[in-house]
Amino acid sequence: MTTCEDAHAERLISALFQVDRATSEGDVGAAHAALGRAVRDLHGVGVPLDRVAQISGLSHAELSHFLTSRPTPPHPRGPA
Repeated sequence: MTTCEDAHAERLISALFQVDRATSEGDVGAAHAALGRAVRDLHGVGVPLDRVAQISGLSHAELSHFLTSRPTPPHPRGPA
């Protein structure tokens, strides 16, 4: 991998840790949003979907879902 690819892989791995943490806390919405942001960010900087799929283990259909779904802002923590 190139240095640029390493950086992209690190971003996705970091996002996957955020997804795991949110999922373990029972916040499926936050997990979905974190993964969606990561996929859109990587695709937005030119990382091919094949590469994102390889790094993440997600299928092309799953990745396409994140690229076509409407982005959701992160949920604020604490009382409204």
